[in-house]
Amino acid sequence: MEGQSYAAGWISPTPVEWQSALGGTHIGGFTNSTARALIYSTSVGPAAFAFNATDVLDNSASISDIPTTELLKYTLPNGLVPLEDLYNSSGTNDLWTHASEGSFGMIVP
Repeated sequence: MEGQSYAAGWISPTPVEWQSALGGTHIGGFTNSTARALIYSTSVGPAAFAFNATDVLDNSASISDIPTTELLKYTLPNGLVPLEDLYNSSGTNDLWTHASEGSFGMIVP
């Protein structure tokens, strides 16, 4: 996928009423996890990329990269976690830490 490791985790369908606005029939994403990935190569917070499943299915023999539209991505140093406080030792981040991860993403119709 063009979104690379930021998009190469979970995949879920996009509700029909949101497909045009978000730019795809499906969304895919990934988050960092200290157990699975390096923080510099994945999103430091939730990530989501839109893509059209028909692009893949109709061209599976010739497609090399799946075109994606970036919807959400956090990179260092602009992630949800300050680089100097990855484990929230300060107690000021009540949303996300370096050890946080999202296992699945979806859009509720």
